[in-house]
Amino acid sequence: LLPDTYHQDLVLDFMAHCIRYPGRKLRYALLIKGSEEEGKSLLGAVVGKLVGKGNYSIVGTDQLLEKYNSWSHGRCFAVVEEIKLPGKEAHEVLNKMKPVISNEEVPIRRMHHDATTEMNYCNLYLTTNFEDCLPLEDDNTRFAVLFTRFATNSQVVAWREGRVGKEGFDYVKKLWTHIHEHPHQFLEFFQQYEFSEHYAPEARAPWTKFKAIMADDAKTDERRLLEDLLEDGTTPGITNEVFIWRAFKDVMDQHGIGLRLKGKAVAGFLKPLGFIRAADTRYS
Repeated sequence: LLPDTYHQDLVLDFMAHCIRYPGRKLRYALLIKGSEEEGKSLLGAVVGKLVGKGNYSIVGTDQLLEKYNSWSHGRCFAVVEEIKLPGKEAHEVLNKMKPVISNEEVPIRRMHHDATTEMNYCNLYLTTNFEDCLPLEDDNTRFAVLFTRFATNSQVVAWREGRVGKEGFDYVKKLWTHIHEHPHQFLEFFQQYEFSEHYAPEARAPWTKFKAIMADDAKTDERRLLEDLLEDGTTPGITNEVFIWRAFKDVMDQHGIGLRLKGKAVAGFLKPLGFIRAADTRYS
């Protein structure tokens, strides 16, 4: 699934930590992008089986969009399967997930109950089939991002059929069976597992090249246009030193791009590029 030994270490360290130290927060979430039926969900199933049914949850994208977040309360592990969120919704979900990923205490909102502040023990594992699943910045410290070896579903099919022809059975299906029927084998492995030299449970997410790829793929047309204008530096009112929103809106209109942002949304769009709002000033 992951040919690079460093990436294998990151995943095994993450899994072993969640299994051996339930309730001890990591400061980042693990996000793996791949293709269908390759086995990335299997990794979350192993951890969930070994920490116990009452201690983990499987979270759908629709739950992340809700105002209630009790899915993380009282859990030490949660799996978010096949995440893919567009535009504004993606930024809202990222903001909701930030405290769950890195804070020791989080506000919990339950239906028909007042919000309460609770201890947070939940470590997150996310899977996706899309490189642009979330609008991450390449300097984001809350997500460790990995891509599997499979870029397409057809590659997965060819790999699985090849293993069946060579070994006489479906490797992925057999692993699923062992997880559910013989979990003690996996528990023994992780109890004896020696953490790699990269294991740093108090650190932020390790950087990978895949995070930069995901960040680039998730950029909007407006973001790409702005980066090109800043790199060129010849458009009046659009430089790395001074940026005038009206000037950028005029250029967007010329390119047929219809970004409609106001107030705080403008600040949120520009903040990743290092811009902050200047004090109100009148020019004559």
